[in-house]
Amino acid sequence: MAPIREVGLMKRDAIHNTVIPLLCAGTPQESFPPLLKDSVFVDFRKETDFFVRLFDLVLTIHDIPFNDKMARQNRDALLGDLESRSVSPKN
Repeated sequence: MAPIREVGLMKRDAIHNTVIPLLCAGTPQESFPPLLKDSVFVDFRKETDFFVRLFDLVLTIHDIPFNDKMARQNRDALLGDLESRSVSPKN
């Protein structure tokens, strides 16, 4: 699972440096205004990925690289929890 989806990026300007669109439903083309259509965004459409995406967003806001050792360990732990929940039977 890729961290934050990168779509053909436009030249970064003040808006693109301060706004990170969150996609909760639909597609980027129908959900974002023209200025943000080609931006990096966080995809929150799958409820099961919520905490991993939220963690990605926090890393991005605080400018922490995704390959930082602690960030990678915590993200891997979140992904492991996600995988274990998807294979364990519901009671």
